[in-house]
Amino acid sequence: MSDVALPSSIPDYDFLFSATVRWCPGDASGDAPYINPGALAVDAVLDRARRITATQPPHRSSLAQHQLNGALGTMTTDPTGRVKALAEDVTLRLTEADLARLHKLSTVRKDEDVWEHERNYERNKRAYLGDDVFKDTGSAVVWWMAKNDDHVEKAVDLIGPLAQLSSAANNTELPERFQHLIRGFPPEQEPQRGDAEPSLGDLFSDGPFRATPAYDEATTTDLLERLMDRLGLEEDSDARAAFARRVADALRAQGLENVAEEVKQRFDAPPPPPDPEWGPDPDDNDKAA
Repeated sequence: MSDVALPSSIPDYDFLFSATVRWCPGDASGDAPYINPGALAVDAVLDRARRITATQPPHRSSLAQHQLNGALGTMTTDPTGRVKALAEDVTLRLTEADLARLHKLSTVRKDEDVWEHERNYERNKRAYLGDDVFKDTGSAVVWWMAKNDDHVEKAVDLIGPLAQLSSAANNTELPERFQHLIRGFPPEQEPQRGDAEPSLGDLFSDGPFRATPAYDEATTTDLLERLMDRLGLEEDSDARAAFARRVADALRAQGLENVAEEVKQRFDAPPPPPDPEWGPDPDDNDKAA
């Protein structure tokens, strides 16, 4: 037999079965009618093969072929009892078109499985970040600390950005108590004094009319000066110069060379040498005396 179509477990995907059938007479009675023993043997072998292939997926044709070789390799009597038959040299294959279709379907199915797993991973990650990590600012800070437990000072610096991320993740406004920690966030509106002009005392006080540049107009060095004033670092002190040096180094590490140089020149520049044309400062002599 050559390329006999046998069903697989998937409709429209048939195996092509080929084999050599061997047979011998059975134990039929002498008054039995004349038969074609070869045809009976072929039908018996095909019936046995069909029952096996119908349970096999088409992409497992090689495995099904080995099963058929074992199952059909035994001489058994056909249902009529007239002949005994077996099959050898069994081959089982698919057409080239069916092989190409199965390969394409397998590729698509694998890609879909990978995509579904990636989707579930992203869904779980979003749920973890939204419902747990960025539920509020405190949860975000604790999450960052769990991953960077040896950088406590940096965690303090990141409270503002983490608060901003938490608010964005929950589609809420940034809480007022964290707004001052966000760079570029509009400052609170100061209370107005009507149409009255500020007095000279107001210009040099810490009140609402302090003589400092507006937030939007202030330079980096202006803002740094306000910060150092707020921290209590006195003018011309070593602590103030050391703090400025550290800020300049941090800016330089971030590639902000020009800003770092401005900070250094304003807060950490060495005093200019005395002009030789004017000689020593008489005040210095008075101090020495």
